Amino acid sequence: MGWLGFHDLAGRHRHVPEDGGPDAENPLFSDDLITRGTILAELDMSRGGRVPARLLAFESARGWTRQLTLWLNADETLSVEIRQGPARSYARLDNPPSAGGGRWRLSIIWDGPGRAGHLALFSPENARMAVAPLPAPPPLPGADLRAIVEASGPCEADPRVTFLAVAEGHEPAGPAAGIAAGTMADTPDGPRPVERLQRGDVVLTASGAPKPIRWTFRQALPAAGPFTPVMLRAPYFGLSRDIVVTAGTRLMISGPDAEYHFGEEAVLAEAGSLAAHPAVHPCPADGAITCHQFLFDEHECLSLSGACVESLFIGTLGARPALRAVSMLAPLPPSALPLHRRLAGPVLRPFESRSLASEMRA
Repeated sequence: MGWLGFHDLAGRHRHVPEDGGPDAENPLFSDDLITRGTILAELDMSRGGRVPARLLAFESARGWTRQLTLWLNADETLSVEIRQGPARSYARLDNPPSAGGGRWRLSIIWDGPGRAGHLALFSPENARMAVAPLPAPPPLPGADLRAIVEASGPCEADPRVTFLAVAEGHEPAGPAAGIAAGTMADTPDGPRPVERLQRGDVVLTASGAPKPIRWTFRQALPAAGPFTPVMLRAPYFGLSRDIVVTAGTRLMISGPDAEYHFGEEAVLAEAGSLAAHPAVHPCPADGAITCHQFLFDEHECLSLSGACVESLFIGTLGARPALRAVSMLAPLPPSALPLHRRLAGPVLRPFESRSLASEMRA
């Protein structure tokens, strides 16, 4: 069934269908067990706060005692505990992908009948990832998952939790697609919709050189939080027409603006952090957004209607089978996966992107 509901706690945008509405069959409105599912949480560790702490805490005694707790431990590792009556499932990530401040994307994935699951933590900033097994996870009632995604009633969320989403079935952990369907990619033979590009097709990149696509990806994402659709309007950023990418997708900005402010020929800035610019319009929506992404031999910025937008950056994930298996890279043969040793340019921190957007606006 895919994404059932999501909640952007930072922006207060919530998509949990109303009881009795057109999505009344949504399992979040019943006590039916969701045997296979995914809880996705975005964590902003730069907000600071008490350590150790319960980042997410759900508890209910209705019917039988049930708990789901996400812990930030004293050593800044993460652990999750799920209890149902006497049953307990526990996982701890002893090697988080980064320490201290920054953003983490956490996936709690369970398969009740298979008696297996995992806890996965991904850093969108550097593509580092860690995974721990979650043994014998119990199926979770839909009504419990609704309380968790709403972060209300019997569920409390720490301010460092900025986004929550729930899906029925297993959603890939780790890197995500970020270019909306309908966006036009520039190729040597003219513009083509991204959804029509295939492995081996050649597209134009930031350097002007044509590069072949190693692999293509298509993914449905909840349209809020880090996946909020962001419209970039022409004629800014070199655009010949408007394009839509997700908030966490990075755009290459080059020329005098990058040179003057950062001493670089080009920099990478997340689209969502450029919202102060008059041509950048975040537009959270109900439901999911279909996005595409492309893998190259190296991290590239491909030309989309004249603007340069990053391709998929996977770092060393391709060389680590346990991590690859829980990501959207799982279907690919190992021989198809390159090692990305460096990003296509220096990455701006969110406050640097906001400052740059304000200067460009002036």
